[in-house]
Amino acid sequence: MMAIIRLYSAWLWLALAMLAIGVVDTVAQRGPQPAPALSANGTAGNGALALYLWLEHIGNRVDVSSSDSNPCAALRPGPDVLLVLRDGADIPAGAQASCLSWARRGGRIVVATTGSTAVPLLDSLGIRVVPAPVGNVSIVQPVLLSPPVTELSGQAGAVVSTGPPFVTAAATGSGAAIVRVPVGSGDLWLLTAPELLSNQNLNQADNAALVLNLVPPGGRVLLEQYAGPSAAAGSARGDWLGAGVWGLAVIFVFFLLLAYRGLTGIRLGPAVRPLAETHRPASEFVFSMAGTLADARKRVDLFRQYQSWLRRSLRERHVDSSPTEAGRLLMAEASPMLTDTERLSDAELLKRVQAMVRFAERLERTRV
Repeated sequence: MMAIIRLYSAWLWLALAMLAIGVVDTVAQRGPQPAPALSANGTAGNGALALYLWLEHIGNRVDVSSSDSNPCAALRPGPDVLLVLRDGADIPAGAQASCLSWARRGGRIVVATTGSTAVPLLDSLGIRVVPAPVGNVSIVQPVLLSPPVTELSGQAGAVVSTGPPFVTAAATGSGAAIVRVPVGSGDLWLLTAPELLSNQNLNQADNAALVLNLVPPGGRVLLEQYAGPSAAAGSARGDWLGAGVWGLAVIFVFFLLLAYRGLTGIRLGPAVRPLAETHRPASEFVFSMAGTLADARKRVDLFRQYQSWLRRSLRERHVDSSPTEAGRLLMAEASPMLTDTERLSDAELLKRVQAMVRFAERLERTRV
């Protein structure tokens, strides 16, 4: 079992890393996700819970809708207001025509977006919101008068670039940030600075007075928070793995392990065991040296090297001084190999060398 584990250890580590990524991602998805900006139940600084409670306090009936039903079906032209504020929210596709018809009869729609909220609705009116350098929002003309708004506390990172004729109430150095677009007898107010309505900014400067200009007291207010199927799936999953620092670190470690496994698995030819880990037979050493000496035409020197090697083996095994019968027989067998062989032909010399090698290897296995 341990041998199998060692053999496939790299693949096991890779599988464990993938399992760890899946577990961490699953835990992150199941954990509580932060509410989107200007969410009606958002208690963070960018939430809209303060706006929700304050609108109720000044006498409005405030409802929150997140279903795909028609939010404008029960709204009255005139006193009622439809707020599309939450980041990524939109009017359901099947209800956009009904809401525009309601607005043309005197209804009011308020949209706060930096480019990701109520996009189909704005596209149907020819309104385009584009990113811009972040700048402070300032009043440019006295349009917001009930009550008067002279100073706002907040910044915008987007502006209204194109659209039907509209009235600009506030702007940054890059363009319009709060505009009123006439829609029949009603209108659409567009804010590219959503943070003006957030929990942390609602009580700053004249931000609350801005809300009173957009949402008169006493009517019904519907906070539309519907998000399409793709947006809902994305928000449920969160962006932990793709955008979080720890998620990017996990992805980096995963690809590092994958690269390590791929590189260590590449082998150019059969594996070569280190010399220190394997036994090199004496015959291999002798033949390699013989080939070197033969290439140099050292015939006599070559054979003398073999003879020296054989004499050393006899001394190490104490064959030359052994009093036993086996020792005398081995010495008698080795004596002809130790004589001078200058008169031998190459073929005879090769046979003598082979006999010396076999004798030496047999000598190593023999007890004298």
